[in-house]
Parts: sequence; C-alpha cells; structure tokens
Amino acid sequence: MYTFRICDRALRGMRFIVERDTNKFRRQNVHRHDGIEIMFARRGAGFCSVNGHTFPLVPGDFYPMGEDDTHAFLFRHDGDYYTVAFYRDLFSPSELERLERFDCFAGLAGKDFTFRKKYTFPPSVSGPLFALLDAVRTELNEGKPMCGECARALLVQFLILAGRKSAGAPSLTFSGDLAGEILDYIAGHYTETITLETLGKRFGYSAEYTGRAFKRATGMNITEYLTFFRIEKACLALTETDRSISEIAMACGFFDNSHFCRNFRRIIGIPPSEYRGKAR
Repeated sequence: MYTFRICDRALRGMRFIVERDTNKFRRQNVHRHDGIEIMFARRGAGFCSVNGHTFPLVPGDFYPMGEDDTHAFLFRHDGDYYTVAFYRDLFSPSELERLERFDCFAGLAGKDFTFRKKYTFPPSVSGPLFALLDAVRTELNEGKPMCGECARALLVQFLILAGRKSAGAPSLTFSGDLAGEILDYIAGHYTETITLETLGKRFGYSAEYTGRAFKRATGMNITEYLTFFRIEKACLALTETDRSISEIAMACGFFDNSHFCRNFRRIIGIPPSEYRGKAR
C-alpha cells in the first residue's frame, strides 16, 4: 500500500500541505498518509472509502483521518477537492489538546487518532473554509516575507472554524443506522439487482422512506451511489484483469453494456477502453 509522505510534497519546507485537485482524472487507490489528513470536497460527487467502509462523497464533505487510516475515492470527472495534511509537531501539545476538544478532532493529541465519521458542511460554512485554504496556498506560492508563519496561522484558523462547526454538522458513521446498513448491503450485493423496493423489504421500511432516509443522511440518492460504487469496481477490474468490457459490466451489476459505457463516461469522463489504456 502506498504511503504519501507529507514532507515530499510540502512547499518551502513546511510541516503541512494544502493541495487542491481540479484535474480531469480523480480516482485514488487505497493509500495512507504519514500524518493527519483531511479530505474536503468542494464540487462533484462520488464515493470515499475509509478503512474499508464506503461513503457517498458530496460537496461539503469533510473527512478527518489519522496516520493508520486507509483511504480511497472516486470522483465524477468534474470533481474538485482539497487535501490538507500535517504532522503533529506542527502544533504544540497544548494546541493539540485544545483542538481535540472539537468533535471532528476528538483524540487528536493521541497517537491512536482515527477516522470516526464524515461531516457534511453546508455552503455557508464550507465557503469560508475553502477561502482560508485558498489563502494558505496563495501565501506559500507567492513566498512573501514570513509567508510560512502566515500560512500556518491561516491553517490554524481553518482548523478552529471547522472544529467549531463540526458539532452541529450532519455526520455519517457505521453505527448501525439505516444509511450505514444500506451502504454495507450494497458493498456485499452490488452485483445483484438492487432497487428501493428490495432495500425497503430487506430493512422493513417502505421504498419511499428508505430512499428519503438515505438521501437525508448521505446527500446522494441510492441509485446514484450504487452507480458510483459499481463504476469503481469496474475501474479496478479494467486495471487488474484482462476480462472484456462486457464481462466486466455484467460482473459489476450492469446488465446492459451500452448503459454501462454511458455511465462510465459520465462519471470518469472517458470510455472504459480509454481508461484501461491510460491505467496500463
């Protein structure tokens, strides 16, 4: 498994990175960072997997992760996200202890800090947070006197504001709630025909209630999420096997090859055959 080293990517010798990705190709296989990582989605949709649990990925999603957390994601081709990562020694022990009082950073001062849940910030919150990250990048790129100190101060402001807002933000965990049970079910049965009706019967609710509950908890409807999940499995098969595209489509739950190709291009931005060529 690949480990991203913060020091290899940090600007001006800083102990942190603030990177924005707006490239056309947004898929990252399972990896980890050697420090604290925050993935913060600005635009687009897809899904994010942390420690084997998969979540819908929508604008405003905020994923705080520790050094031992494994992470993978797939974004639609118009996705836009920030990666914020830092070493603990960027902050004093007292600063870490104060940060960990916030819900999203609970346990940050200890080595066992780990991902607990994702948070989804509304535009009124995420907008100012993204502006702070833009300002950090501007400081480091322009290199004005004391740019490192200014960038660190802006990063601290970002963490404090995110921490303050995390307590009241919608969040999603795998704690046995309906949305979490649906996510687990899809992960195990994505090759089968899955509808709102079948999910409703499986969990004892009406199709309408099941759909509303999932959308309210995740920000994405079940059909859209299921399509993203299947496309991710198809990406892996295209990369790691020599099976034909039609065989892969069938194995991933698409029973119409043209339907699979349309959805693949909509989400990834290129046809499956071209994706296979680029991946190899």
